[in-house]
Parts: sequence; structure tokens; C-alpha cells
Amino acid sequence: MKRQIWLFVISCVLGICVTSPVATFHHTNHWQLPMIQLTARNAQADSLAPTHGTMADSDVTWTLKNGVLSLSGGTVTPYAASYSQVENGLLLYDLISSVSTDSSTYDALYTYFQDTITKVQLTGKLTLSNGTFSNVLANYFFAHLPNVTTFSGLDNLDVSGATTATDGLNYMFAYDTSLKTFTAPSLTDANSHPLAYMFAGDTALVNLDLSQLDNAHAGEVNNMFTGDDNLSVLNLSNWSTPSTTRYLFAGANLQNITLSKDMRLDNRSLLTNSMLTGPTADTNFTGNWQSVDDGTVDFINNDPLQGYKDYDPQGDVLSNLDLYTRYDGNTALTGNETYVWEPTESYRFTTPDPVIPNPTPTPTPAPTTPSEPDQATFSPFNVVATKKIGLYSTKNFSTASRLTWYVKKPQMKQPTFTVIGETKSTAGNARYHVRDLNSASPAYGQTGYITTNSAYVASPYYQSAPQRVTVINPKGLNSYPTAALSHTITHYRQGTQLTVKKVVTHNATTRFLLNDGTYISANKHLVTAGRQSVPPKVRAKTAVNRYATVNLTHKQQHYAAKNHHVFKVLGWDYSRGTSTTTPGTLRYRVSGGYITANPKFVTARY
Repeated sequence: MKRQIWLFVISCVLGICVTSPVATFHHTNHWQLPMIQLTARNAQADSLAPTHGTMADSDVTWTLKNGVLSLSGGTVTPYAASYSQVENGLLLYDLISSVSTDSSTYDALYTYFQDTITKVQLTGKLTLSNGTFSNVLANYFFAHLPNVTTFSGLDNLDVSGATTATDGLNYMFAYDTSLKTFTAPSLTDANSHPLAYMFAGDTALVNLDLSQLDNAHAGEVNNMFTGDDNLSVLNLSNWSTPSTTRYLFAGANLQNITLSKDMRLDNRSLLTNSMLTGPTADTNFTGNWQSVDDGTVDFINNDPLQGYKDYDPQGDVLSNLDLYTRYDGNTALTGNETYVWEPTESYRFTTPDPVIPNPTPTPTPAPTTPSEPDQATFSPFNVVATKKIGLYSTKNFSTASRLTWYVKKPQMKQPTFTVIGETKSTAGNARYHVRDLNSASPAYGQTGYITTNSAYVASPYYQSAPQRVTVINPKGLNSYPTAALSHTITHYRQGTQLTVKKVVTHNATTRFLLNDGTYISANKHLVTAGRQSVPPKVRAKTAVNRYATVNLTHKQQHYAAKNHHVFKVLGWDYSRGTSTTTPGTLRYRVSGGYITANPKFVTARY
């Protein structure tokens, strides 16, 4: 009874008196919904600075220290007096109600929490349940947090009660105007539920990874990114298009988008309403999309906010309409594919030396068992898979927990993972907690567990100096005057053999100091220990075709069997280089394109 009186009082003070606990939620195509006008009371905000509390009608406790809001596990019931208050952010109302029932402090507390919170972290399983309104569960839960730049522990969030009747996960992270990059958790829910305006008004958002988000049960998706003018990188790996989808890309200015084979863009409801604007033609871009395919498009330290390290897509070139047609449901597609704005030839670039991510470690909750390491002091590093390995959803490996396989690949194409933690299985076997960095992988962007066995995984950098190395990168390799690898001295073509004096450590990487005093990268994708070569020429034994791509697509010329054409071999590469499910086949690079390296069709000539 006291709670009902309090709800009535606070809503009347705000000028939103309600006589019924049930409100009706109306969707609009405009993302700026009517907002309660808040009058900040700075003097009160200074005196009202709570640092801890317990959510009303809940067992969830919270602390606020140095801008970090920590929420414990438990069940939280959204606390608001009207749906207008819901629209101003459910979490903010839960915090206010946990420390005060004095309506005169409302404005000050609202402003205090908005101004103070810069990070939200969940330290235990947090279950959202319905509150005053039957159609509220996760709506606006993390909305209107204008200074939050980071969320952590969201895998602990339980939204399994979300349904169409509860308006699903609508506006869940909306109007978080300082959020620049975000990787969504799975938010698994077996009920059909909508995903509308989920990130609307996140005006600073640049990079959004939704590859793990469960959309298999999304009955409706619309206007998810409305108002996100800076959103340029979007990962929709593993997605399928719900039957009702409207204005999916409205508001975003995408330049880098990853689509799954199950996405549908041309289903008529989307063809006119998806709002996926095409690339803009200028001095750097042609105005078309291009699939990355076997090319290289990577970010500095795997962080889109730092810009591109490599920008050299090599796949099909498509107009915006062509992209829609490709995803019309009538084209056989495999895996996930990333599309970027096609660069002009003058804008294509690659950085010879990949950089291992070494971000500032993010503190996490204290370990719950002695076998778990202290992740707060963990510095991420990269590993490559040297043999076939599996990625698993838990540290205890089983068929049921396996997310995907990674086949054994040639050294220059070995799958790469960022290790974000270390742990042990129940049986005591060491595991790496990793993030998949392979753009064509079924699990791209997802986290999971792999073996630490050195027979299967290794550092991508040589740790000791062989006497000689061979350049294996198809694009070659540069040498530099210092270990910082700046100011190119010499460019070495693929196949060049170099004599090594010693290995040198530089930050989180290694370099080779050559006998001539210059430095090169010691990355195993670029060089290999010892000698590796291909024949200088090959002679056709049968009819042979020359193709434009390493996957032997786009035939350029046919060479009749009777001519036994001789080709000068300029280098080598492997088909399906980015695929993690296909090993890849050796090809020879010749003038004008690629030919088979199969000894049934060509023979070496020295």
C-alpha cells in the first residue's frame, strides 16, 4: 500500500498523475519520444550522492564508486510511477527508489546518477521481471545513461521473461550518448519478442557487434539504430532476418557491414524500407560495395575507433542494389561475409606488420574459485591455431558445447584469436578464453574457450631467431631502420630469403634484425623459418585457365592443351584464405592472375 501511495505521489509531483497501473506503449517512426522535462537541482545533487543501496522490492544491491556502478545478482522489478518515467530509463528509477521516497529529491538524484555513472558492471546473474506495468521488462533498462562508455558482465543478464506483450528489448540501450563501441551479449530468450529502437539515439556509437545477440526469436526488428549518425561498423554475423523487419539500417551511415548467409535484404518489405544507404563516391571510394573475401581489412589493435591498419578488399564488387539482390534468398551463400566501401586503387593500403592488441586491462570481479586467475591484471595477447582445433562455449569441452571447428590452414592463413583470459576445466586442463578474430568464421566476434596445448596453438610471432627466413606474404615485406618498423628501406617480394642475426622484442611483438642492420617483422603470417620456394616456371600438361582471383573465379584466358603453355611463376597463395572451415588450395600467381598448382595439370620447370 505504501508503495502505491509513493508511486501516485511522485507521478503527481511530476505532473503525470495516473489512475491505472497499466499504460499503453505506442511505437512511432520517430526516435525522439516525448520526454519528461527535468529541472536539475544542483545544490541538492551535491548533497545527495548515494554510493550504495538495495533495489526496492528486490534482493539486488548496488555500489557506485569512481563512476563504476556495480549490480549484484538477484531479481530486479522495474520501479516507475508511469510509462513516461519508464521512457526516461528504468535503471535510473530503480536507483532513485532504492535511496529515497521523498519526491522533492527526484530531480537531483536523477541528475546525480546520470552525471556520475560512466560504467555499468554486472557481478552476478541479474534477472529482470515485470514491474508496475505488464508490458515492461527490459524496455529502456539501460537507457538515458549519457556518460556511460562501458558495460561489462552483461552475459549475466537474464531477459528470458521478455515477450511481445512486454515489448521485448525495445530501447534497452537507447540514448547512451557517450557509448562508442559495444558488443552485445546473447540475451537469449525462447519467447517471441521484438527488438525495436534498441540502440536509438546513441549518437557517438561507431562500432556495434551483434553477432552473439539472439535474434532467432525476434518476432519484429525495426529502427534499431535510428539517430546513430556515427555508426559505421556493424557486425550481423550469424543473424537471420525476422519476418517483420522495418527500417533496419535507418539512421546509420554504414561503411563496414558483416552479413550472415541467412540475412534477407530483398524481401520486398525490406527493399524499400531497410534504409541501407549505398557508399558515396569520392577520391577514396568508388561508390560501390566490395566483399573482403581473401583480402585484408583490419583495424589497428582490432579497434575500429583507432582506424584501419589494412584496407584491401579483394572480393566481388557490388552496387547497393546488387547487395540487396545477393541477399534475396535465391542466391546460395556460405558463412558470414564482410562488405566495405570499395576503395580506389590509390586508397588501398596494407601495413606489413600486424599489431597485437594490448589494451589497458579492464577490472573484473574477484574470482569465485581458487582455480580462476585474477583477470583484473590480465593483458590480452594473440595466438594462432597450427592444427585443427575447436572453439567451445564452456571450459569443459564436449560435442554439445562446441561452437565450431577451425581446420588446419597453411602458415600464412592460420586462424587468429585474442586471448582475454586463462582458466582450467573441471578436470584441471588449461584453457584459453578467447575472442574469434577471423572475419569469415561462423563464430566471428564471439568468445569461447580453446586448448592451450602448444601442439595446437602458438604465438603468431617467432620467439627465437632461425638462421634464415623466407618471405611468404603474397604482398611482400618491408625492412626498416629500427624495430619500430617506420620509414621503409627495402621492399622484399614473396619468396625472398633473408639472413637473420637475432630476434628483438618490441612491445608485445618480435622483430628480426637482419645481417645488414635493418629490421623486419617476425610475424609467422609474413615470414617462415628456413627456405620455402616455388618453381620459377611451370608448363601446362593439359588445358589450363587463368583466373582473376585466387579462388579461380572470373576466367581471364583459356590455354589449349596442345600448346603446353609455359607460365612464369611470380608467387603463390591459397584459395579460401579467410575460411576457417576449408583448408585452402595452393595456387600460382602468374602475369594477369592465378592458375592451378595441381601437379596433374602443370609441371615445374627449372
